[in-house]
Amino acid sequence: MTVRFEISSPTGERTISIDRYTVLVVGRAPDADLRLDDDPHFSRRHFLLEVAPPTCQLIDLDSRNGTLVNGEPASSLCLSHGDIISGGRTQITFIVESGATDASTLDLPSSASRTRGGPSTTVDNPDVLDELDDEDIVDFDLGGAALQQVGPYRILREIGHGAMAAVFQAEHTDGGDTVALKVVRPPLAVNETHRKLFLREASLMGNLNHPRLVQFHEMGFADGLLYLVMEYVPHEPYQALSRPMTLRKRIRFACGILSQTLDVLEYIHSEGVIHRDIKPANLLLSNSDGRLMVKVADLGLAKNYHDAGLSGITSEGESRGTIAFMPQEQLAGSRDVGPTADIYSAAATLYWYLTGEFPYDFLPGKHPVAVVLSQPPIPISQRRLDLPEELRRIVTKAMNVDPDQRYQSAAHMREELRPFLIKTPG
Repeated sequence: MTVRFEISSPTGERTISIDRYTVLVVGRAPDADLRLDDDPHFSRRHFLLEVAPPTCQLIDLDSRNGTLVNGEPASSLCLSHGDIISGGRTQITFIVESGATDASTLDLPSSASRTRGGPSTTVDNPDVLDELDDEDIVDFDLGGAALQQVGPYRILREIGHGAMAAVFQAEHTDGGDTVALKVVRPPLAVNETHRKLFLREASLMGNLNHPRLVQFHEMGFADGLLYLVMEYVPHEPYQALSRPMTLRKRIRFACGILSQTLDVLEYIHSEGVIHRDIKPANLLLSNSDGRLMVKVADLGLAKNYHDAGLSGITSEGESRGTIAFMPQEQLAGSRDVGPTADIYSAAATLYWYLTGEFPYDFLPGKHPVAVVLSQPPIPISQRRLDLPEELRRIVTKAMNVDPDQRYQSAAHMREELRPFLIKTPG
């Protein structure tokens, strides 16, 4: 499936076709994916398009003159075939088509593919993935009590829930250890190619091994559902563990969590992998013989969701809890997201641990994507002035809007946090 954008601007006409998931920032800025510098009525970053053919979500990025769709002001909406986006003297028509992409297709990166997954349990033969048909996908309520078994896994209880997926504590019908079963809710529009890509990309998780990394077991497709099977980690929420602590102890505790997380990031970055979804919900805190153990979950799943058209980053239901921890370049769909994106997200997580607040104020009437892309994070000193100055400096550096100004390695940031791990009275 392909979508096409027919653009009519002051200097002429052009067409862009897209046949895979991508995010486009549209505006006059030099780094805009779709640059309209011939129209002075456009803002530097005017609106964002999250494209997962045949669907496309538009979000106005708090533009100066606003965005119109079919002549009506639009802040966030899903485009339909034939819709006309306008601003200033430019019009962009959204067209849904099928078939091959034309010569003006954007040069989007292709995803590497290696196979170790399949329709019901572990699959070693990539040809089995060809059995996935569009009509196999079903709509279902991830939070509903009716979901009792997926493939060979019997569901025991739900332990997490979001707009795109739910995580359950489950067990194999043949017995064995308890596992965490992540069941993905694919939109009906996601086709066979997208699902195969998701499974192949997700299989890369099985090649990584670190004691602080939630282990990936297998993936599958059953009863119209994509699922991933991972190590089950009993854990407690950060708030419950940190609530009785003094500020000094809470700082040591939070920095300890980050130190272990950065250790994992140093390892996966050395393997050429970017996590892309570091946030409090993905740092599982457990007690191992009286000592804190951090397990990093959902390795690579953000990339897999994006490549397979399952991201939903513009979904209001997913917005704040994920977008609050994402750097601008990742949210804008940059093809050059590297290790410094994970470092930003780790620092944003530390920011939340230390302040109890997001790095942005998400006010009513503004989409979280627009908030993050239109302004820098709120300095941590405005949230908590009683934090040590050096710790505030570390968080601020790691969360710099410019990736080149952040720490360039997880090891460097971990070393900077070392003084705050020392046990002191109080």
